[in-house]
Amino acid sequence: MDEPDPSLAAGPSRIPASTAGKIKCVPVDSTRDACQSCHGAHIACTFDLPLTASRTKRVRRGLGLEAAPGSQSHYEREDDDGGREETPDGPKVPFGLSPADLFQSMSPGVSRGGGSGGAGNKPHVHREGQTSISYILHSMPTVPLRALDEFDRSGGLAMRAFPEGSGDGWIDVSTSTLVDTPPAVHEALRSESWGEVASRLVEKFLAHVSPLIPIVTRIEVSSAGDPLLHAMAAVVAARSSVPPVVFDALRHLVKCEIEDNDVLSIPTRENVQVLLSLALVDELAVKPGIASASQVARSRLTAAIRHARDLGIDRATSGTDARIWRCARVIDIWHAARSGMTLLIPVDAIPSSTPGDDFFAHLYVLTLILGRLIVVMYGPMGAKNATSEQLSGVRDALDQWRDGLPQNLKATGLWPGQEAGLLHLLYTGIRWLLYRPVMRWSFIVPQRFELNCDVPAWLDLLAISRTAIDWATTQEEVGDILFFGPYALSLACMIQYHTWARRGEWDGAVLLDKARREAVNRWLARIPEGHLPLLRRSLAPIELLYNITQTHREQTAFDGPRGLNPTPGILNRLPEASITGVTWLRDDSLPQGGVLVASQKAAREIRDLPPGTIVIGGPPPPGPPPGAEDSNRMITAASSAPGVTPNGAFTPSDGYFTGLLGDPSVVPAVERPPPGWDMSQAAMASFMFPTLGAPGAGAPEGQS
Repeated sequence: MDEPDPSLAAGPSRIPASTAGKIKCVPVDSTRDACQSCHGAHIACTFDLPLTASRTKRVRRGLGLEAAPGSQSHYEREDDDGGREETPDGPKVPFGLSPADLFQSMSPGVSRGGGSGGAGNKPHVHREGQTSISYILHSMPTVPLRALDEFDRSGGLAMRAFPEGSGDGWIDVSTSTLVDTPPAVHEALRSESWGEVASRLVEKFLAHVSPLIPIVTRIEVSSAGDPLLHAMAAVVAARSSVPPVVFDALRHLVKCEIEDNDVLSIPTRENVQVLLSLALVDELAVKPGIASASQVARSRLTAAIRHARDLGIDRATSGTDARIWRCARVIDIWHAARSGMTLLIPVDAIPSSTPGDDFFAHLYVLTLILGRLIVVMYGPMGAKNATSEQLSGVRDALDQWRDGLPQNLKATGLWPGQEAGLLHLLYTGIRWLLYRPVMRWSFIVPQRFELNCDVPAWLDLLAISRTAIDWATTQEEVGDILFFGPYALSLACMIQYHTWARRGEWDGAVLLDKARREAVNRWLARIPEGHLPLLRRSLAPIELLYNITQTHREQTAFDGPRGLNPTPGILNRLPEASITGVTWLRDDSLPQGGVLVASQKAAREIRDLPPGTIVIGGPPPPGPPPGAEDSNRMITAASSAPGVTPNGAFTPSDGYFTGLLGDPSVVPAVERPPPGWDMSQAAMASFMFPTLGAPGAGAPEGQS
């Protein structure tokens, strides 16, 4: 018996006789987009489609367009989830579309390049601002251009300046995520043990996630509906101990339930909890469509906040509603910080005290301080309208918060607990965001700001970042630090990177290696390749910073176009000031380990630094350049500082080092340098003719 025609297997269709017996497409010459048979039938050629994509059904689908009006042809399409549905009437032909364009628009499940996910093959572009890791990397003058370009290409990053040449702007992030629903997902959902698996995951949510951020508590589970229970289970399914197929099944199930139940449109308390829970895992926002996961997550968070306001949850002062609203504020602020976007809930004031010893109460106040910092320093206007009192207020609030922590939440021991360690990690990231824009050697800071990254502030940053990294390496699961943990860990690693890039010391590189090896690589090794790609992307900056310490020594971001400003209102310095003209010279005979030296040319650019901050190296120029009166005053002031001789040599006097300000490279204050100490000829020669090598003999050439 003859085999039935596969093109008729799905039901009757009006097929022209000229192509009724067609089995496969044969391209004409080297043209792969059309063959003679398809061209004669006026349909899209299916030669490039994979064999598993059921070419013949798509041939029949395209030929169905030739059916006469009123015919009873069937149109079968594959939906985004891999299932199939039938529409009784054939589709209308949109005006102005060619048959090939129509064919592509009618095939959301399969693209011409193969694979699935439909629009997931198209690049998604979203914007990231000043507090995002991608933006910070592009505003760091010590990041080599070569390494930054490689990182940009692999991550789909592009720097955008607006207005052109201003230094202000944003980062465009292009991603292309394929979303497939393999048959194993449907098998898992139909499994007899599925209910038990989901119940165990919900129990893990109550045991590991609720104590940290109580969106849902145990007492509320008994009355929770399926969408909320599945959302809780999906959050825990992102951990390495859960098979990827379970996570994929829950992500598919949650997406369907959000659409079927109109969770984004109907304001209920449970819908608010569903959307807030989904915001804890980035991969739960990945779905077919043209929006990126970041945009989907922000849309869901916006809907949750809108629902909460419609229900009056934002006005509650105690009870369940107040707890849910605080969770919404915490998630909103950390999502805004990670992406550099505007806060959805404004932060006008910071509580003066934190009652009780509850972890979440202290997390809430710490997060509000971060929100206030974003408003003051990293808003749309940046630091242009910020006052010194506002920045000092944020610093004082951070100090008060740290001093007010109960003993059980202080990271004072060698092995702090999970709650204490997580609070310390987040505090470290916020502290770095506060002091980074006021590193006055790298950036031109408005004179009205009293806040300064001086020696005590930098030494504190070094100490707390070391503790934060040490704690992170002891965690068994990346899920233990929630969605904002990788972001804060990357910020802590940036502090250690500066100890290598600015002072040329290997301590920073060693800690970066520890964070990369004992935290990032150990966590990701448990996750199958291709699973949780957004989590891998969030931890990639740590690998980048470590690789720079091993492979790059000369190129800096200023070798090419000037990098982005840290925030509007604060400018990057010129390369001759912050890179090539200032060097850290190491001298082990000094208790502080060395001295910071600037060339005469660099000194002309660093006019806003206090006299005595940096030693002027080399003989004075033969004559003042035209129109350089301000520069001469700066050089004269610096040369007349204690310990600077007329010919530019350095003989420190008592109390000189106590005046060093403005940069992490500046050494700690000492009581009294050795009497009669003078910069060695070798050190001066190595500065005047830079051939500096590995850290230990001085900062690498071109680093700041």
